[in-house]
Amino acid sequence: MKINKKLLTGVLIIAFMLLFSNMCLAAKGTFSLSKSSVKLKEGKTTTFNIKVSNCEGKFTISSSNTSVAKVSTSSEWVSGSTTVTITAVKAGKANITVTASNVGDTDENDVTGSKTISVTVEGEKKTTTTNTTTDNNKTTDTKKDNDNTSTKTTTKTPNFKSTNKKVYTKSSVNLRSSCSTSSDSVGVPINTELTLTGTSTEKVNGYVWSRVKYNGATKYVVSSFLTTKKPEVEEEDDSKKKPTARNNANLSSLTIDGVELEPAFDKIITEYTATVGSEVDDLEVKTKTENSKAKVSVVGNKDLKAGENEITIRVTAQDATIKNYIVKVTKDAVEGQNEDTASENEIVDDGSLKLSSLDIKGVDFQDGFNPNQYSYELDLNVAVHNLEITATPNKEDAQVEITGNENFVEGENLVTILLTSADGEETATYQIKVNMTGEVVETNNDLQNYIMIGSIALAVVAIIIIVVIVIKRRREDDGYEEEDEDSDIENSKLSDDTNLEEKSKRPRGKHSV
Repeated sequence: MKINKKLLTGVLIIAFMLLFSNMCLAAKGTFSLSKSSVKLKEGKTTTFNIKVSNCEGKFTISSSNTSVAKVSTSSEWVSGSTTVTITAVKAGKANITVTASNVGDTDENDVTGSKTISVTVEGEKKTTTTNTTTDNNKTTDTKKDNDNTSTKTTTKTPNFKSTNKKVYTKSSVNLRSSCSTSSDSVGVPINTELTLTGTSTEKVNGYVWSRVKYNGATKYVVSSFLTTKKPEVEEEDDSKKKPTARNNANLSSLTIDGVELEPAFDKIITEYTATVGSEVDDLEVKTKTENSKAKVSVVGNKDLKAGENEITIRVTAQDATIKNYIVKVTKDAVEGQNEDTASENEIVDDGSLKLSSLDIKGVDFQDGFNPNQYSYELDLNVAVHNLEITATPNKEDAQVEITGNENFVEGENLVTILLTSADGEETATYQIKVNMTGEVVETNNDLQNYIMIGSIALAVVAIIIIVVIVIKRRREDDGYEEEDEDSDIENSKLSDDTNLEEKSKRPRGKHSV
């Protein structure tokens, strides 16, 4: 019996497809951090990324010791990856812990666990002054405190001519414990006042040195770094006096006239609530950034409707790091006013960057769209994994970025549509809250089960067909052999009948009595 090679190949392909589909369905969600440990100087910052695979959701970020290290946010919704900033406060150690608090994978299973980054903050390096003799050409022993080892160095001290007058540093310089560039030092800024106690014209280690008094201790400094006239320094503006990191997207203050925020403002907290009366239509939002070069845009604070309104304060740092502060404002409805009427916003073209149209495939969204309304809500009761959104800005060459419209999970999903003008000076943000009920998840799971069962059934049917074909061919082969045997028997019978007929035709002989 021969087995058709094409049929065998088909069976193998179907089995492989079945195995691959089951593997895809079994993919589990995971998350990772881009760093496991960091070392920082006081006042410095660094960033790390939270990256998710086959999942998305809310992560909480905390520091075990905020007096040593702080994080830029206490929680983040991660879909793909996001960046968090660590700020070193003072010397010490702390652990930054990232915990999956409300995270689900593509199979709607909870993703749990936490990961930690160990942070070591180093203070300013402390140097110690060692006792050295000023005898010419004398070998001195210098003990290095930082590694508790003793090394011998030979340092030549030049002949100094005694003096006593005030001098100033021309720039930031190091005051040495001896006339050697490798000796212990204390750094001082420009315009530091010193008392010059000795001058020399002799070069040691390639430099002419001066002897000075600083905080009662004898120090040595290269003579070219000193001047008897106090240098004039141009006044720096606030941004120069208080330098900030390029990726700093924090607000230092956030207030809304006539409105009390709940909770009280803290740069780490990104979500707030407030309540206003029915007579309030617009709110004046006042902000101040930690980095004076960061840009702020505010949307959703105009034409408030009855019910919940969402104001988004978007902060963009110098390096394009973005941080959003959200204020959910509940406006009282006018007594006797129809809720539907109260929720309508008058369409006004004020020349600002907006959407001219917003279409969502499969969703009747035309009548509900208003360019002046920046927040929407959708309740989906079918198995939907993503939305096909077409957003058209009202200004030519404006850029449109849509995020969060894929891989929906049970519960609340936030879709963000960001508009940026061609010159980058103007932005606008629209948000759609997509609510997925438990029924959607069940339907989704049923669909996956149907796919799995269908794949198995298809494989079984294919195998049955192959077996039937093989059996049929085998029977056909056996049938040919039986037909040959029957032919032989028939031929044999025909031969016998012919012989009998011939015998019957022969004349019979006469018999004599």
